[in-house]
Amino acid sequence: MLIAITGGIGGGKSEVVKILSGLTDNVVSADKINAELLNDAEYIKKISAEFPETVKGGAIDKKALSAIIFSDEKRRARLNEIAHAAIKDALFQRLRAMKGAAFAEVPLLREAGLQDGFDEVWLVVSDRDKRISRLKADRGMSETEILSVMNAQACDETRASAAYRIIENNGSTDELKDKVTAMFFDTYEKNKL
Repeated sequence: MLIAITGGIGGGKSEVVKILSGLTDNVVSADKINAELLNDAEYIKKISAEFPETVKGGAIDKKALSAIIFSDEKRRARLNEIAHAAIKDALFQRLRAMKGAAFAEVPLLREAGLQDGFDEVWLVVSDRDKRISRLKADRGMSETEILSVMNAQACDETRASAAYRIIENNGSTDELKDKVTAMFFDTYEKNKL
């Protein structure tokens, strides 16, 4: 059984994945795969061909790349074509190698068209103000940067249409841990993972 964990930036997906990682080894992160790709010579070559101004000294300048893709819709779409294909291949290769249920953190699940590859989608949602304050505190992002990213992502209402479960993350970390742990064991019991 393959379960995707998704949601908007600052909603708490990574915290949910951290909790799940304490319950099972079968957890993969699309963001971690993306980070690995940023050091992959073949991937850097593809990015350099499309976005030459973002590759300096053989490395991708993530800040320069972000500045371009969040200000230019066409170039963001092109980057997504390149990145989503590479991430999808690596993600499903790793998931197929796992026995039993596997969980994948996939922030851009709908945007990448990956929802059909999963048996269930768990959506992590949080109030907009909480997300903004988390991102300011945790990542040092400005409100302008945060809103730019939020506006480039699918909204929670759109994501909810494909969600099997919705995890509301407006409380404490302990409350979130209790919810996720209960959902994990409920899924375990129903499917004998």
